[in-house]
Amino acid sequence: SVVQLTNRPAGIYYICVQSTSSYAAVSSEKYQLKVVGTGIPTSSDTTKPTGSITSTNNTTSSQTVTLKLSDNVGVAGYYWGTSSTYSNNTYTSTSSSSITKTISSAGTYYLVVKDTSGNVSSSYSVTFYKTTLDANGGSVSPSYIITKSGNTVTLPTPTKSDASFVGWATSSTASSGVKSITPTSSKTYYAIWETTSSSVTSIFSTEGSGVF
Repeated sequence: SVVQLTNRPAGIYYICVQSTSSYAAVSSEKYQLKVVGTGIPTSSDTTKPTGSITSTNNTTSSQTVTLKLSDNVGVAGYYWGTSSTYSNNTYTSTSSSSITKTISSAGTYYLVVKDTSGNVSSSYSVTFYKTTLDANGGSVSPSYIITKSGNTVTLPTPTKSDASFVGWATSSTASSGVKSITPTSSKTYYAIWETTSSSVTSIFSTEGSGVF
């Protein structure tokens, strides 16, 4: 005979069978007892799951990150957020090995993976910075960029009538600038312009020359 129990932890159980008249304790016959626990670790697995974080690197106001979740017996859930502290009730249930998220705000984000045996991974983290772009009298799009720490990004080229773009600088009165940056913090960059000289028309008469 096979008896299945659900939502029970491992242990010793006494099995009774119902006769036509009453319940009688079974002690002389052998039964195969199969315990199936739901949400209760019953294996001896102690291997921690692993995770990883990758990000796009676009000149945009948001980035897409891919979370990779891996385990030898199976993934049960993960934590993803800007708090370095977490507990069981902050995990999102999933059995997927790949999750995508959109990052549109600066900050440090944390990933922790949990497997079906209850083992928890190490904490993985990634930091994003916000670069605000001030066109300094011109126009530019987007007005800010979100970039993963360690990534180099080429800044957009702004436009301004009667002026030539020089580069981006952290001071609005700088005389030179850069076209790409590798952010180490959230900052504001200003477009630096060089005024375009207006053309002058010279008119010469037969009696002399002059500029009109």
